[in-house]
Amino acid sequence: MLVDDDKNLLDVTTRSLTTLGHEVRAFDNPAECLRELQADADDLCLLITDIQMPEINGIVLAEKVRSLRPDLPLIFISGYSDVRVDAFLAKQHPKALLLEKPFRITVLRKAIADVLA
Repeated sequence: MLVDDDKNLLDVTTRSLTTLGHEVRAFDNPAECLRELQADADDLCLLITDIQMPEINGIVLAEKVRSLRPDLPLIFISGYSDVRVDAFLAKQHPKALLLEKPFRITVLRKAIADVLA
């Protein structure tokens, strides 16, 4: 699953990941993503989420996802450095990475390989 409120970035990243052979369910609304996750969390192998989003930010989304799938790898993406994310990654979720925007698809591809390894 890919979650970002920036529709342009969401579209470009979805197309790039699909080209690399990944099946992507993309959401520009974290609440909608969470509803789908609650209905079917077992099919998911990775969550890529922006941190700064309205209504539900990426940290809150990740915490809710952890209650459903504690082993799920995460990749956070953000245009802002955030100490809360570093603390969350270090203490709460060892299978998570943070990528700073803008990022190249090659960087995202490597991050996916790293968290899924």
